[in-house]
Amino acid sequence: MLCKDYWRLTAALTASLLLSACGGGGSSDGTSSTPAPPSTTTPPTPTPPTPAAPTVADASRLLEQATFGVTAGDLANVQSIGIDAYLAAQLNVAPSQYTGFSYTPHTAPSTCKSDGTPGDAASICARDQYSYTR
Repeated sequence: MLCKDYWRLTAALTASLLLSACGGGGSSDGTSSTPAPPSTTTPPTPTPPTPAAPTVADASRLLEQATFGVTAGDLANVQSIGIDAYLAAQLNVAPSQYTGFSYTPHTAPSTCKSDGTPGDAASICARDQYSYTR
C-alpha cells in the first residue's frame, strides 16, 4: 500500500512539473497575448570608472620594475598622469640604438686567431670578440 501511494505521488509531481514547464499560450477568453516588440533604442554605454591616482608606493614599485631606477621626476610624472598613461607613453617612444659598442664584423679577420699563446694579440682578439663567453 505504501509503495503504491509513493509511485502515485511521484507520478503526480512529475506530471505537474512537466505541465508547468509548458507555460501558457493564451488567455481564458480564447485570445492570445502577443509580446511587446523589442525596444529600438539602445541602452547607454556605461563609462568605466576613472582609476584612482597611484600612490607613491605603487608608482615607485612600477618604476623600480620598469626602469633602471626611480627618480623623483619619473615618480611625480607617474603620479600625475597615472600608470596606464605612463605605460602607453613608454610603448609609443621610438626605439633607439645604443652606440656604446664598436661594430664587430661577423667574420673574424685572418689576423684574429686563437693559437693558445697567452697574451698574444691574436688570441686576445679571438677571445674578446668571437668566443662563446662574449
